[in-house]
Amino acid sequence: MTAAADQELKRRDLFARLRRAYVELWSARVRRQLAAEYQSTAPEMESLLLRRTAAAMLLESDRLDFMASFARAASEYSRAAADELSAVAELEALIETPVATVAPPVVEFACSRPTLDQHPELQVLRARATEYASRATATALRAVRSDLRVGVSSSYEPASGDPGKSAFVTLSFDYAFGDAQAERRAARLQYSRADSEYRLRRAQLEIELMRLLQTRRALESGYALARISAAASAARLRERGLRAARLAGDVIEQLQQARYANYRATLAEHLAAREQLEWQIALATFTPSDCGQSESP
Repeated sequence: MTAAADQELKRRDLFARLRRAYVELWSARVRRQLAAEYQSTAPEMESLLLRRTAAAMLLESDRLDFMASFARAASEYSRAAADELSAVAELEALIETPVATVAPPVVEFACSRPTLDQHPELQVLRARATEYASRATATALRAVRSDLRVGVSSSYEPASGDPGKSAFVTLSFDYAFGDAQAERRAARLQYSRADSEYRLRRAQLEIELMRLLQTRRALESGYALARISAAASAARLRERGLRAARLAGDVIEQLQQARYANYRATLAEHLAAREQLEWQIALATFTPSDCGQSESP
């Protein structure tokens, strides 16, 4: 039981590391692409904004705000590139093969509601506590020695000339002190520690699982809101693009503002989707590794 539980615990940990590295790699590439797309407008816009500022058609503070948006995108691009390198190294170390393209991950569950009764870590801790309890009991039994004697004695009475017989049973107990008692105390202490460790870890896992289950609805609501916001910003960007093609004036600044808003909204939608995947990966650590979970495009 302990060996099987230990192997299951290792499998769950390995699968969690694989899933997290895969999601991190996919997310890093998406974030890098989004930042690069927004940055691609920087060369044209920087020169245009300078001309409009020089012509007193744009405030310097507004121009600097646009420049700050490009700087933020550049910073996010650098972070995403660093995250990508780290995720590639982790994933290749786990699968021992080069990583090329990655598809958007999907985590599917074929198991029922996760419980702690079959959690391998708790099984290992529970088995350890049971072993120490057995040791304490065995030590207590070894400390007691018993002796049973049964016998028959005969006698002869000279006065009467009659023989006599008597039977006897002797039962004695001898309790061993010293080393046996010290061994028993040590076994009891080990059991107490192992039992406390089991109870503490179970309480921690119960809290962790409860929080996971309670945050599901919040994550779903957050993702739904992010999708609506991204769709609204995309529609606004299309409208600003049509206006910029037909009208003169400050519509170019409005178009660039719409581009940045769309970039931020699309990034927020992606991060909300990633949060849901991370939640599913965390929940998967509470379910058997062979319950039918899969990652697929």
